[in-house]
Amino acid sequence: MKKAVSLILTLAFVICIFSGCAVKSAEKAGFTLKNTYDSHYSGVSSGVKEVYDALCNAVLQGETSVTVNNDYYGDASRLFYVSFPLSALVNSINMNSDGSLRITYKETSSQHKELVSQFTDKVYSALCDCGYPDVTGNELLLNIYSYVAQNVELNLDYSTAYDAVISGVGSSSGYEAMFRFLVQQAGFSASRVYGVSYDGTHFMTEISLDDELYYFDPCAENSYSQGEGLSYFGLGNIGLQQMGVGSEVYYSDDESIPFAQDSGRFNKLFQTVSYTYKDGTITATKKSGNVVEVAL
Repeated sequence: MKKAVSLILTLAFVICIFSGCAVKSAEKAGFTLKNTYDSHYSGVSSGVKEVYDALCNAVLQGETSVTVNNDYYGDASRLFYVSFPLSALVNSINMNSDGSLRITYKETSSQHKELVSQFTDKVYSALCDCGYPDVTGNELLLNIYSYVAQNVELNLDYSTAYDAVISGVGSSSGYEAMFRFLVQQAGFSASRVYGVSYDGTHFMTEISLDDELYYFDPCAENSYSQGEGLSYFGLGNIGLQQMGVGSEVYYSDDESIPFAQDSGRFNKLFQTVSYTYKDGTITATKKSGNVVEVAL
């Protein structure tokens, strides 16, 4: 009997080890990063997207030279620095005499490849913690929002998705960039937006749900409820006004957002400090103690 129990415990231990490895190692799981981009720029030409993809793939592989159509490089460069977190590992991109682009990295070739692998593992691990790939759709979006709000520490000295993913620190810019990248990896279209709030320039993510635009602010959620609530999940016009941003919100290219009347789908979640989710319904508790229910 003792031998049987010992064998069962040993097998359970081995399973746990391999399960943990599967979560931590994107390569073993066959997970690769998608070259996603800010959906505000979805109307750019196919040529721009091809140059953007070429730049992203070069950085992922640690290549130091890439040949592209330089007529599209300007617009592709904007996409690259707004949308691709691993641009943080690039020191400079310059043109060679033959017209190709020369990429200089901040670290040596071997160190760069290790950092790319580390970042990919961190992204995969975060998605797994949110239920991926078994959990999908709006429930996965909900989980990613809470994950970022709870696992990133506010630090105004750090502003990129790379900082937030690797070190777990960031300003509102870092929170937004990490959240946007994770939800894009999960299949959502998302855009970076900003407004001027009580704390200065404040960044949020715009996501389309059921043909309506909503705004998500995991940084403000962390400050208000330590990431346990949903006060800044799915903000509409009223929500943006409540947080002090109002209608003066812009995309990353400074284009003003054309606000339209919204349904106020998630308005009841404002000032909530905890929640549970089951069978498509969010049940959240406000700071006052009142309980509200919202269909996800």
